[in-house]
Amino acid sequence: MWLASISHERQKEDCNNTNRRLKNATIHNAVEPAYVDPPTIASAPTVSAVEGGKLSVAYALKLNGREDQSLISWYQCVDAACATRRKTAVSRNDVPLRQYTLTAGDVGKYIEAAIEPKTNISEPGPAVMAITARPVTAEALTAKMLSPEFRNFVETENATYASGMWTVLGAWTVSTGENLVHGYGLRVSSQGSALLYQNDAKTDAMQVKVVLTPEKTQGQGFGIAGVPDDSAGERNQKADIYIKYDPQTKNGYSLRFWRTIQSAEKCMFQLYQVVDGVGHPVSDEQQLTGVFKPNTTIILAYANGVLTAKGSNTKDAATLSLSAKVTPNPFGGTGVKWTGSVPFGNSVVVSLFKITYY
Repeated sequence: MWLASISHERQKEDCNNTNRRLKNATIHNAVEPAYVDPPTIASAPTVSAVEGGKLSVAYALKLNGREDQSLISWYQCVDAACATRRKTAVSRNDVPLRQYTLTAGDVGKYIEAAIEPKTNISEPGPAVMAITARPVTAEALTAKMLSPEFRNFVETENATYASGMWTVLGAWTVSTGENLVHGYGLRVSSQGSALLYQNDAKTDAMQVKVVLTPEKTQGQGFGIAGVPDDSAGERNQKADIYIKYDPQTKNGYSLRFWRTIQSAEKCMFQLYQVVDGVGHPVSDEQQLTGVFKPNTTIILAYANGVLTAKGSNTKDAATLSLSAKVTPNPFGGTGVKWTGSVPFGNSVVVSLFKITYY
């Protein structure tokens, strides 16, 4: 009986303590406005050229004082009816993409803008289209340098090869972060993914500048040690940055690098020639370096029969420097391929890919 009384008193005390905690608790309520219908069009969209090799879409919405967060997608069309289209740029993070930068792949094509009207408290409405009055001419392009804006890049797979366009192989996802160039980049999400730029024009000197953010931060780069051999199967843990390359035929040059058992904090780098998709070293020179850390800048260049690679990072003083004499070719394509593993902590983000022709 005495034990039962103690047990009952403890239950009362526990109950009182619980009530006191509930009285002192703070409850936060989040109140969101009800969604409304998408805004309607007040003025039909039109596409026109602006300075600097860009197109601009102009339109007006009945916003009722709300912020325009319309989704604007841009398409490349083979004719004015846009019966066959290729998506080339998209809006992200509620910022309408009102301007579109023309590239070599747009020459001879019509460019269409599709606006899905939206505010911060509505879903996107049906798309309204506007298209250029005539095809893009070569004179509309103003720069010999190409650098895609990854905030607006179409990352979905597209295995077609077209001059002046990017071929996207495998799975890529858009990443954001203050450490990324302009805050955005593309993360490799499936092993063997590639981002390739086709340029069918005969090309001489060129340079590519690439900024990479590996998720391995100590210089080892890849999930496991691998080998540079293209037929290595599961041990094919490597990456290529291509230059003077034809993605469609898989011929040209690359900077190849891989994790090696020689070091737990460095990767091996070597210049390669790629023939029909199979890589061969252009010389015996290799460099074992810890340069591959966040963020790594690689500058790969070709001029006068000489291929050079320079590298640095924002973490320490590790560098990369390689050069080799190579046989000239007419190719002007480039790109990057990652055959390393891709679980979180093993992959890489590309946040800058700048191509310059001389």
